[in-house]
Amino acid sequence: MATPKNYSKSASRALDIVELLADCDLPLRAAEIAARLDLSRSSTDQLLKTMLANGSLLLDPWNMTYSPSPRIARIGLKLADRVAEVDRYQAVLDEIHARSGQVVTLTVQNDCHMQVLAYAGNFGHALHVGMQVPIFGSTIGSAALSGKSPRTIGKLVKRARRQHLIGNEGDWTGSFLDRISAIRLKGYACRPLQAYDDRVGKTRDMWTIGLRANQDTDRDSPVVGLMGPLASVRGGEQNLVNLIRRTLRQTLAA
Repeated sequence: MATPKNYSKSASRALDIVELLADCDLPLRAAEIAARLDLSRSSTDQLLKTMLANGSLLLDPWNMTYSPSPRIARIGLKLADRVAEVDRYQAVLDEIHARSGQVVTLTVQNDCHMQVLAYAGNFGHALHVGMQVPIFGSTIGSAALSGKSPRTIGKLVKRARRQHLIGNEGDWTGSFLDRISAIRLKGYACRPLQAYDDRVGKTRDMWTIGLRANQDTDRDSPVVGLMGPLASVRGGEQNLVNLIRRTLRQTLAA
């Protein structure tokens, strides 16, 4: 995916540092942070000094190691109340993956993209937390759009065109809205996908399924996606959809 205009590498790398330190059991030295994130020592030192100055990090002067500060911890606690219940959904993804053997994802809308919050299963480096795919043209995107009004979809079309995610020549009105309406009635989206699997070094024919986790609400809902080999997933599509729905109902209601 092309880097958007006004992209700040420093902001992105600062978040990477916070995430790295949060995942580690022990504080890390600057050289360790630079090595793990594949950053230059000079850039890392500059970022660490800035994050120390604004209270995001703590420095142990005896060991010269860095750890997240109470300020970051408080921010994390506040954000945890506002975002999807990722831990509970992770249990859903793990259960579906265990029973189906397929890759399962949890995504949310982020402007004109769907962004991965969590996943279960392995599809190489192509799949990771934070990964984004366009909302238009993807299975999970179509599932998300099925919960939106035609007016809201029209506004998103304009935004996606301004961001050059879709062309000006496509028909994103009548026939497209009819397809979204059909997905709404069906309760889920599905379509084939050719995806490059870097574990085997080749492109594979896959079948994908996407459905809104909270179909009883008009508000934006996370989307659960499932992907696997075309023949096996397409042939068992209805059973897999029923598995996703049943697992969502049983796990989230517990």
